Amino acid sequence: MTDFRALARRFATAATDEDAHRLFNETFGLQPARHAHLAHPDEELIPSTTSWHDAPPVKVPPRLKRTDKEYLGTIGKVPPVRRKHQNEQPRADFTTNGPIRISRLKELDESTFQELLDLIARALSAKPDETGTRTANNGRTHITLRDARGNATIETPKGTFTGPDFLIDVRGAR
Repeated sequence: MTDFRALARRFATAATDEDAHRLFNETFGLQPARHAHLAHPDEELIPSTTSWHDAPPVKVPPRLKRTDKEYLGTIGKVPPVRRKHQNEQPRADFTTNGPIRISRLKELDESTFQELLDLIARALSAKPDETGTRTANNGRTHITLRDARGNATIETPKGTFTGPDFLIDVRGAR
């Protein structure tokens, strides 16, 4: 589920439609068929209900069989692995020393804010216990979330976020 949220975030922050389409193609490895316009020399001999599997093959010109980057782009390209200290840095910026209201958080950098949003989303998708408390973790950071009162506003480099003022307790994963 976290991967889908991260992917949704990347789609939402794509600068242009072209960037969003490129992200889609790279993520799912889907490219338009380069041979869909090809047909059997005598199309009337083959019923339209014939499966592609059962239909006679169609000659595909060699130029459409190429597999270089000109045609494939970056299909299958694996993103670079982030080093461990890069992943741990945001956690230190908002780890709390006990429960605090979200409204008491100071301005957060973008990566810290995104990690906090991810943790809150995880907690909100968890079933609350008998006291209404929800907990979640992302493998590095643990959050306890409860008792929303009013709204909180957090400043980030990309703008202002307003949402429920939960009482949160953020710590290193247990």
